[in-house]
Amino acid sequence: MKTAVEWLIEELEKEYNSFPLLRAEDCIKAIEMEKEQELKIKIQCFKESLQFIDDNYMVELLNIRIYNMEQELETFKSE
Repeated sequence: MKTAVEWLIEELEKEYNSFPLLRAEDCIKAIEMEKEQELKIKIQCFKESLQFIDDNYMVELLNIRIYNMEQELETFKSE
């Protein structure tokens, strides 16, 4: 599945054959920013869903997943 940034780059390349104003570093940074934002949204959704779950096992699984995603998010911040 393509990110929105990857799709946009492909569309610009189709339309203009090349897009000289777009540098590879900028594309990579934009894709990373998009993935970071997606991860933040997932974390927020999981945290909000916890209040509706009565099953302790499922809550623990979600907490583990949230923790892992937060650790992954830290890698974006450290780069």
